Amino acid sequence: MSHPTFIERICERFAQGLLHHPRLAIGLLVLSLVGALACMPGLRFDFAPQSIYVGNDRLVADSDAFKQTFGHDEFIVLLLLKAELEPDVLEAPALQWQSDIAAELQQLPDVARVECLATLEAPRAGLRGLRLERMLPETIDDDAALRARGQFETMPLLKGGLLSANSRLAALPIQLNLPSAEIDGMRRAVTDIRDVLARHPAPAGYQTLLSGLPVLRVEIVNDLRLDQWTLIPMAAITYLCVLWFLFRCVSGSILPLIAVGIALSWTFASFAIFGESLNLVSNVLPVLLLIIGVSSSVQIVTCYAEEDHLHPGHRLEAAARAIAHMTPACLLAALTTAIGFASVATARSLILKRFGWQAALGVGFQYFCTLVTLGALFRYFAPPRHSGLHQDRPGPVTRAAAVVGLAVAEHPWRAVLASLLVIAGALYGATRVRINTYNALETFREDHPAVITMKLVEQDLSGLIPLEVSLKAAQPGKFLEPEMFHQVVAATRSAREVPGVLAGQSYADVFREVLSHWPGRRVSETDRELVPEGEAGRRRLQRTRGFAVQVPEVLHYYEYLNEDESQARLRLRIAELGSARTLQLIADLERRLAEQFPPESGIQVTLTGEGYVAAQALTTLIRDLFFSLVTASVVIFSLIAMEFRSIRAGLIAALPNLTPLAITLGYMGFRGYDMNVGNVIVFTVCLGLADDNTIHFLYRFREELRRGHAVPSAIQRAFLGTGKAIVATSLLLLAGLGVLRLSNFVPTQRFAELTCVTILGNLLGVLLLLPAWLRIAWREPQPQSPIGETSETASGLTAGAGSDLGPTVTGASPVPTDASG
Repeated sequence: MSHPTFIERICERFAQGLLHHPRLAIGLLVLSLVGALACMPGLRFDFAPQSIYVGNDRLVADSDAFKQTFGHDEFIVLLLLKAELEPDVLEAPALQWQSDIAAELQQLPDVARVECLATLEAPRAGLRGLRLERMLPETIDDDAALRARGQFETMPLLKGGLLSANSRLAALPIQLNLPSAEIDGMRRAVTDIRDVLARHPAPAGYQTLLSGLPVLRVEIVNDLRLDQWTLIPMAAITYLCVLWFLFRCVSGSILPLIAVGIALSWTFASFAIFGESLNLVSNVLPVLLLIIGVSSSVQIVTCYAEEDHLHPGHRLEAAARAIAHMTPACLLAALTTAIGFASVATARSLILKRFGWQAALGVGFQYFCTLVTLGALFRYFAPPRHSGLHQDRPGPVTRAAAVVGLAVAEHPWRAVLASLLVIAGALYGATRVRINTYNALETFREDHPAVITMKLVEQDLSGLIPLEVSLKAAQPGKFLEPEMFHQVVAATRSAREVPGVLAGQSYADVFREVLSHWPGRRVSETDRELVPEGEAGRRRLQRTRGFAVQVPEVLHYYEYLNEDESQARLRLRIAELGSARTLQLIADLERRLAEQFPPESGIQVTLTGEGYVAAQALTTLIRDLFFSLVTASVVIFSLIAMEFRSIRAGLIAALPNLTPLAITLGYMGFRGYDMNVGNVIVFTVCLGLADDNTIHFLYRFREELRRGHAVPSAIQRAFLGTGKAIVATSLLLLAGLGVLRLSNFVPTQRFAELTCVTILGNLLGVLLLLPAWLRIAWREPQPQSPIGETSETASGLTAGAGSDLGPTVTGASPVPTDASG
């Protein structure tokens, strides 16, 4: 036998220290757990969708500058009044309720302004010129409502804005007064609005609905938090039940969950201490770390059972051997996985950078805590019963591992061919996958109230998603020139014609509304008649400006022009199209704007707004994360090659590690799923799980080679040790992920579904493709000590003439053959 290496000696001392000083280790674990639990209340949740934009510097800078000039449209809550029976929303009771509820909402601390049909002021001609006049009195009767109905018909800006075309839906935009887009402020404001509506219900025959970006974001955050606090514990309970079914003892069921729980508490406490938060990307970390921790724990517990079977009556020695044997494998798995995730920090998006470091830290805690906790507690609990082929009734997992291991060892090319056929089919399906993400449609089910309300707003009003166009001139007052005025009118009309654009407004619409009511003017006049070319048109625009700046809040003047009239806003609303179609819409719009404002016009055109930023940033985020994970895989393969001192080992590990990624992509294609933010996170599980299982299998395979076994025999013995644990872990994880399918949150459901596919793909890669490549590409080692047989025969394995395949640490004798059946 070879002499122990430096690493092996360190691992033996580490194991002996844990077993001989358990009280010290347990005391430190308890103290650290108490400290972590004390820090965890400071953990922040930042599930606001806009958090994913941070790091896209140009997009965010343009958006912030635009909002500073023209205001925050994402701070608008839309209160809808819907007529359910025959009367419409222009009846006196409906208008009176709108007036009353607007006054109540205006008193809320987070509300800056509320608009509604009942409080509208319109320009009216008088003896002294133009004045603003409220269209309805404070107390609204049937006569006043009837007069207002006729006036509303002459105000085209209302249609699609505050009033649907059929007058059965009215909108009350509520402008929030929030210092930032923090979700806590939005939740407080939305809750206050709901409380007011509960105290002041709509009249009989009418229904109230809430929509708008703040409402959607609060719904998303609430569902995510509900999942974190309910479904994750339910998954842990399911893991406990399945672990107990598999091992039937405390050491195999409860101890792994204790270890994983302590590590999770360390991770979240670290986030709280350093000001990190769980966000839309890192919300998957609890499940990911749970999977990695449970997988490693099952490997260690299985090794403990094998060592105890080899050395009956010497529990401490068996525990020490198991910890010493598993420490280097766990160390390499932790190192490669952590470095792999840390490589994600090279992405441009700040949220991905944080996710990379958060995952690396959590993985390190999981592996270290698993070894320390299990090593300290093993001495107090009996190991699980070892299930080997020598027993009269070996378990189904053992029998399956024996049969598959034998088949792969004897027919490696068949295994490779079968695996490659599956991968080829998956890659064909993967060609159907496209990068496409939605604001709400991928978050909620079709029958969710938020989706139903959003579609109602898109159908009858002007939609929710803003797409903004900034027009900037070099000199002040440029947009008060008649020629530029008509260019903006033409650009607005052209933008409205783009498929997917629901509404478009500019300062020209506001000016037209004022000019058409000026003494001597008519509503029926065209834009060219209202604003003629030359000095006459210039005077009319200046006069209109003079009136508008006296009542800027009523006419929303500064929402369309800045103070020196050198920058104008083209305000668009688009449908929820998904990022792919939105990018096509943006390209069409940019082409039209380039025709309207060529370089010689002196107008700088910039697109921004929630619709634009989301489509660009989310597409960049998905590509960043996907290719960062591919980079992480390359880093992991390189580290595996360095550890095993063989480029061949790294190359052999590459294809099995990428197999679950390819199969999951193919499944998405055949199911018609897009590559969105929620789905791409699944590939982090591909990375962590495949890397972990590959390393454990390679370590066991190398250990069997060092004992003098030939490659086929080493593969079979690795199957019955590590392979059996991998199968058991996969069954365990599939059961736990089934719980997540109960979520009402579509991304959580999809995550569970795709992760199950990933686990099955990992089984194909690690238990078929990896051993088959080892059988084909690994050179036979020179025998180090005589072994009774070179390889087990088919009849021996299937009939029970197998071996007790427990791992041994340095210095242990070869594993004896048990042919008793």
